[in-house]
Amino acid sequence: MIELLIIAILVAIGVVGVRSLLEGNNEPKELLDNVGKKGTATLSQVNQQIQGMRDHFSGKKQVNLAQNFRVWVTERLEQRQDLQQWLLALSDEAFEILSNQLSLFCEELNIDLAWLVEKRLDRKPLLKAKVEQVIITYCSSCWQAVQIQKELQSFRVLDTILMNPTDKQQQSVSQKLYIELINQGLVPKPEPDMHFASESERWKHVTEVIQDVATKDFAKFDALFNQIMAQS
Repeated sequence: MIELLIIAILVAIGVVGVRSLLEGNNEPKELLDNVGKKGTATLSQVNQQIQGMRDHFSGKKQVNLAQNFRVWVTERLEQRQDLQQWLLALSDEAFEILSNQLSLFCEELNIDLAWLVEKRLDRKPLLKAKVEQVIITYCSSCWQAVQIQKELQSFRVLDTILMNPTDKQQQSVSQKLYIELINQGLVPKPEPDMHFASESERWKHVTEVIQDVATKDFAKFDALFNQIMAQS
């Protein structure tokens, strides 16, 4: 569930930022403080923060929101069984987080999720269909983002290495890349005097080699990078 936790945090941060900007005040900042602590936040803590932000912006408490949304998913997403199965497979806690952040997102768009899940929009079928499409698009985006988290995390490392191979957090990956580039014959072995160079000079050489290979033959470079990441 860590992927959903990350998405919940990012969505909460984004929505609070937009709302604060539009309203021209800093009042929600206190609500956001704990949500932004990705390293220590738990699903329960994130959920509490999102609930607080949702109630703050809507001016009311949503009762049984997750339960009603689960019923809606069961009844209305039969044409999107792939999405429906993913949503219904979430744990109760994760589903509640998603329901709350969806409600928060809807508030930004002047939509009350309760209108839909409590069937109040049934009186306006054309409007209901449009609102449902908004909900489906949002849930689909979350699902797709969860599916590609590993690829995104891998690309973040790759992008960091290409932009700054000496980045301390990724130095071990850069070093492995450099060694494998030599082992695979993609670059020559360093000159003997490089062993006597300073650390900054050695890393400058590593940086130049990595960036040069990535520029000339990215396909081979990327394949080698993926191989190293798979072994990590």
